[in-house]
Amino acid sequence: MRTLLLLLASTALVAGLALPFRSVKGNADGAHKYSVQLYYKIPNQMYSLWVTNITVGTPGQTFLSFIDTTSSGFWVADASCDNSFSPGCYGVKMFYSNASSTYVPTINGTYMSNNTFGDSFGIVGVDNVKLGNDDAKAVLIPNTPFGQSDSLPYYLRNTGINSVLGIGFPGLTPSAPSPLFNDAIAKGVVKKGIITIWFEDQYETDDNGVGGTIYYGDEDPLHCTGTVNYTPLSRASLWQYTTPNVAVNGVRVSSIGNIQTIIDTTSNFITAPPQVVNAILSALKIKNSTGRNPVVPCNTKINLTFLMNNTAQTITELNLVTKDANGVCNLAIMKAMPKGTDNGIRFELGEPFIRGRCLFFDYNNEQIGFTDAGTHT
Repeated sequence: MRTLLLLLASTALVAGLALPFRSVKGNADGAHKYSVQLYYKIPNQMYSLWVTNITVGTPGQTFLSFIDTTSSGFWVADASCDNSFSPGCYGVKMFYSNASSTYVPTINGTYMSNNTFGDSFGIVGVDNVKLGNDDAKAVLIPNTPFGQSDSLPYYLRNTGINSVLGIGFPGLTPSAPSPLFNDAIAKGVVKKGIITIWFEDQYETDDNGVGGTIYYGDEDPLHCTGTVNYTPLSRASLWQYTTPNVAVNGVRVSSIGNIQTIIDTTSNFITAPPQVVNAILSALKIKNSTGRNPVVPCNTKINLTFLMNNTAQTITELNLVTKDANGVCNLAIMKAMPKGTDNGIRFELGEPFIRGRCLFFDYNNEQIGFTDAGTHT
């Protein structure tokens, strides 16, 4: 599986900025595309991370930032990060505040962030931040708060990742600075409070190397087609909404309904209620007591359809069946464990759902939209 590096940039107040993988092109509406590179992270494991280049300070210091829908706030590895205390700091590029002429310290500003990878701690500073590292085209967010972490999660060691960009709502990470994109909206450096994300289908090869797009400030007109179907959020902290029902190979799972659902860019799997996983295993005639990444024939055919009030979103074997380095195929799905009072009745939709479609994260109207992916150029 691949880790994809997204380089983000734009002009100051644009209708939107398109940031595809690999090819460098411009377009008439002021949006820009940037090349990205692929690299492999963990041999023999099906795991990928989606990251972007973000620049902090004057002159700019560039960081490799993981895109996280399940946290808010933006932090980078700070020069105060101690290898002996936090092994995750080893070998990563760090932020040097004394090298930035626009840096402003805050008084008693501290933060703690918890996400999929673990905890990070540090102080809060203020500086100019650019989405991307092209001075002529990057989105400049002036005088914005960000976290300077003196400890990094061990999980990120040896990945090259030295930053996290949370695109959740304010308050999702209470002690973190204001989310970066929310500050961009407030300061008027993007036209609309919308982020569009599209990632290519798994194993797609007819796209000239373009792996996907993040489009800041509007709906992406270049890579998405058809009418956008929006669903209101049930909770505006995570990107969480209600799925009325789900069907496996066209048959509804009748024992459950109105399932709380979140979009999770930190996950490479679909986490589903036990009833749904059992229905899938039954349809495939697979015996697997845990329901976690069951081994399946590589020619498996499966349709998992999420039935919402105004749209139906289907995942097929194209993105649900993954093959490891040994040629063994697995279903990228697992049973949800009870969390709080939900008894495991929830969906966490990771990479298999995100691939092959466009997702529209609408901050101002607190809704999420879906449509088909269009062109891949």
